[in-house]
Amino acid sequence: MAPPLLSSSSKDSDLNDPRTPSRRLLPPGSPGYQPPTAPYASTGMTLAEHLELTSASALSASKDEDDADAVSVWDVISSRTAPERISGALARRLKDFNFAQGKRRAYAGKAAPVGIMGIYDYIAGIRRDIEWAEDAAYRRSHDLPYLSWRDFELAKTSSLRNNPPIFTYALGAICVSLMIWEFSVNDWVVEPMGVNPMAGVSAETLIECGARVTPLIITGQAWRLVTPLFLHSGIIHLVFNMMVLLFVGRGLEKAHGTAAAAGYFLIGGYGGNVLSALFLPQL
Repeated sequence: MAPPLLSSSSKDSDLNDPRTPSRRLLPPGSPGYQPPTAPYASTGMTLAEHLELTSASALSASKDEDDADAVSVWDVISSRTAPERISGALARRLKDFNFAQGKRRAYAGKAAPVGIMGIYDYIAGIRRDIEWAEDAAYRRSHDLPYLSWRDFELAKTSSLRNNPPIFTYALGAICVSLMIWEFSVNDWVVEPMGVNPMAGVSAETLIECGARVTPLIITGQAWRLVTPLFLHSGIIHLVFNMMVLLFVGRGLEKAHGTAAAAGYFLIGGYGGNVLSALFLPQL
């Protein structure tokens, strides 16, 4: 016997919302209607459990324009696994997340992430899909209007575009400028690799420019806990740090904002210098 179908063409707002718990089966006598008892009777589920799960299955009949076809209730019932370990609310969230992942693959393709930024974007996409599932659960429980995955994704990506990586670029410019200043203090001399394997200045010049020296910090030069955040021992050191700043710092600032990125950098760097001064006092 063919499974009953869910309507996705009703003009009623509750029926049009695929996330609303009051989603109903086609009324008796309508085209395509069949009694709902047979398809789920063999699963041992009650009618209440059956109707609870059908509300989650309605995700595939979302308001997105490409999801207008009718959905088979049996598709959800037959995929139910370990029901005693998954509550109805969690099952809905998992269905929401899987639906969002399917939409993302259809929208962005199935290509594997490449490089640091590719991996970061991939993880950020998973996080946004989880947030969409949580947002959908909140709206469903509070009878709020449904927000489609595409609208949610556009809102999130628009907010990312509104967070230009100002701090990242400013920090990079400061570090490059200070590297040039270090060379000027070192009389524009690049020390031999035996002296400085990072192709940079001498140790004396680094100390003069503000490198961390624990005995000097103890005598009152506490600013040496901050200045090392912006100094580099040489060109190689600077290039690698700028690559990390470009690929990681830029994405971090876009996702969390300028204030958060600056806080992560300053607190982490300052804390690292304090710990180094405490546990490596000879340096």
